[in-house]
Amino acid sequence: MPHGYDFAPPPAHQHELIADDVHWQLRRAAPAGCGAFQRLGVEIVSVGRLCVPDLVVMAREDVATPTPAHRILLVAEITSPSNASTHRIDKSRAYAHGPIPLYLLVDRWDKDGPAATLYSEPDGKVYQRVQRVDFGGAVVIPDPFGIELDTSGFPPR
Repeated sequence: MPHGYDFAPPPAHQHELIADDVHWQLRRAAPAGCGAFQRLGVEIVSVGRLCVPDLVVMAREDVATPTPAHRILLVAEITSPSNASTHRIDKSRAYAHGPIPLYLLVDRWDKDGPAATLYSEPDGKVYQRVQRVDFGGAVVIPDPFGIELDTSGFPPR
């Protein structure tokens, strides 16, 4: 660990720029009474797991420590080289078990190039629908958001 750290080092600046952009876009489109929260503990009882996503959108009145997964409208993760496979596989399964209705994965390390993928329609085990968009395109985020999330400002690798 680098000198001066007694915890994991902070994410790279590209990660923070993407997090800010996603936060801003989702917060503006969130239903009344909802907020966008970074680094909130999410309890997924069905798999006995506590996850700490990069971003959670949910009703402000339901925020708790930890927050039950079934109260969440959308969860977002932004990959780094060290956690990309965890976000693609493990967390996708965990969030589908939540079930969390929408999982946005912003993956700068996707093998086919930087992309944003929206997973939706969880059946309690996996997400039934997957929408992948290369950086520069727009991810259609359905109701209750009803927006096209613009990825054109996301920095690549």
